[in-house]
Amino acid sequence: MGNPANTPKVPPLVHSEWVLAEGSNRLIRIVLNGLQGPIKVDGKDFDSNGMIPWRDTITDDEVIAQVLTYIRGNAEWGHNASEITSEQVAKIRAETKDRAPQWTVSELLNVPEK
Repeated sequence: MGNPANTPKVPPLVHSEWVLAEGSNRLIRIVLNGLQGPIKVDGKDFDSNGMIPWRDTITDDEVIAQVLTYIRGNAEWGHNASEITSEQVAKIRAETKDRAPQWTVSELLNVPEK
């Protein structure tokens, strides 16, 4: 039960395969609806209490696209993944408009990366 003392709760953005995936379908969904439960990032296990959804907080798709493009391409972190456009964010926002709960890893793994 709960989080074992040796399992960190907050997964990093740096070197995260979720951030650096070839496509952005999963990452955008995480930002819009949040994420809950255990997740593996960069080979390490995390028992996240959940990332809150930003769908209703950040309603400007261009802002979300810019933030995600920044973290995917941050050279200081060794990242050089492709940019994300506001059109990509808007498409996924529309596709998931009726979704209320946070995503789980198993659900996201059923979503194509791109």
